[in-house]
Amino acid sequence: MPYLTYDPDRPGSMGAEYYWGGVAQTGMAGSVRAKQWARIPLAMLAINAVVDPEAGTDAAGRIAIPYSALAFFVSPQGSEHPYGESPLIPVRTVAFGTIPVEATLQLVQRRDDQNVPVPIAIDAKDGIPATGTGSFADPAVLDAQVGLRVRSLKVDGVDLRLRSTCAPRTWARLQLTSKYWEGPGTNGTEQMEAFDTDHSFMGGPGGTLTGTLDIPAFANCRTAAGDDVSRILTATIAGPGNPVTARLGIAVCFTTGPDWMIRPPGPGDTTPEKANCLGDGRVQHPIPANPKIVTVPDPLPFPNHAP
Repeated sequence: MPYLTYDPDRPGSMGAEYYWGGVAQTGMAGSVRAKQWARIPLAMLAINAVVDPEAGTDAAGRIAIPYSALAFFVSPQGSEHPYGESPLIPVRTVAFGTIPVEATLQLVQRRDDQNVPVPIAIDAKDGIPATGTGSFADPAVLDAQVGLRVRSLKVDGVDLRLRSTCAPRTWARLQLTSKYWEGPGTNGTEQMEAFDTDHSFMGGPGGTLTGTLDIPAFANCRTAAGDDVSRILTATIAGPGNPVTARLGIAVCFTTGPDWMIRPPGPGDTTPEKANCLGDGRVQHPIPANPKIVTVPDPLPFPNHAP
């Protein structure tokens, strides 16, 4: 995988299983200032994961298996980089209470000094409770700094032909977590049949994470005519505590190379079909007892309240 710093052919260390895969993700976000919701389009993620198959006993007496994943957006066609840029996110809102605004946003990952995207880390843990019966999943944690670009802007129906420099003054902070889950079953099948993907997260079946995106004030948002519209964007989009929900499917989107090593979605593989989800294009995981465990999550419904 020449576009990322991590070597997909590197063997696991210290008994841990190290592998590449792909995940389909959907989501939604809300703007506290605008009191409106926006859907985050389907995105494909390249995932570099480490799962320690030799579970140990933690301080609470539980048999726990840690899971750590490093996620990279598979960039849309025409992007500057093959990885690290999300799909375009359309947002329709109102500025200053009366002016219709249509903005197209994009999340971008930070890049290191070699111009490689800095991964978004997701850490989770699941296993068997101290009672020795049933199973559990601890809250997963995602805490990352991301960039936010404004790709286009229409105000009152007029395309302002925004320059590409428009962005918040500093990195936005994305903080997501999932809810603790405990259920029946001590083997994989029983666990998957009972698992709650609507509120919790596990490295295998995926799940749901919720939290906030803190968006700093915008700067350098000039139109082709030279007008600075940073104030309009700050008034409609920026602010702390904007709610975000992300739902991830099962990490079974991959191809195999001539050496039979698993490869994550490649550049431009931005659909489940291109990313070879489940190897044959299916989007439903074959666990009929739990139809919520899928490869491609459905779009999330908006809450019946304002952000």
